[in-house]
Amino acid sequence: MIVGRLILFMIMSVLFCLSPWGCFVSSEEVEVFHRTYQVQAGTDLSVFNSRSQVTGGDVTITAWEDDYVDVYAVKRTKQGRHVLEKVEIEVSVDGSMVVSTRSSEERRLLVTVCYEIKVPESMKVSLVETSEGSIHLERTKGDVWLKTAHGDIVATGVDGSVSAETARAGICLTGIAGIATVTNDHGDIEAEVWSVGTGGYGGGDARIRTRDGSIKLYLDASLDAAVDLKISPNVTGGELHFHDVDLADLV
Repeated sequence: MIVGRLILFMIMSVLFCLSPWGCFVSSEEVEVFHRTYQVQAGTDLSVFNSRSQVTGGDVTITAWEDDYVDVYAVKRTKQGRHVLEKVEIEVSVDGSMVVSTRSSEERRLLVTVCYEIKVPESMKVSLVETSEGSIHLERTKGDVWLKTAHGDIVATGVDGSVSAETARAGICLTGIAGIATVTNDHGDIEAEVWSVGTGGYGGGDARIRTRDGSIKLYLDASLDAAVDLKISPNVTGGELHFHDVDLADLV
């Protein structure tokens, strides 16, 4: 039996979606990075695409049947080739695998880097961080933290507990093993909840919080959890939806 508490924090109003620097625009300098890497089964993957000197961009990670990692990235800028060359993609495989966007510049560069990464089914994705971009995760393993500043977060079929944080966009979690902490400033949250807390299969609390947005939850019938609902007195709008749950169980 899965036991835990689901704590919801809501300050509701309006959903805004801002993406001032997209990954696919015209009249740009473009550079493609494409490499493959052999990894051991169970290797952890972390992706850092949110350095202060770089705009960031979308990150998509998908599990596949092959036994190697495929990293495909596209760098883009409107500031010229010399600016594009100041941004580097670094990949290290030493026990764990780390993919990073880096620049030695102190000033901010308007360079967008978008990643499409394919990983073996045995690989664990533990951290994905970007800015001004969306995060998409599909069929991966392991407890994972997903964080972006301005972009959607979509996780599907993750065999592990998911924590997610964004702003001015949406969060959608479906077919995941568990949910831990989900925060969205100025955006909606939609999630299927099979278990709460870390560890992928229950134990502990889950916290779901939105500001100026709505929360829609689909609770599994086998989930044994108390729901602690807190709504700010400053609420001006928004919605809260529960599916497959008896409202008499709310505390």
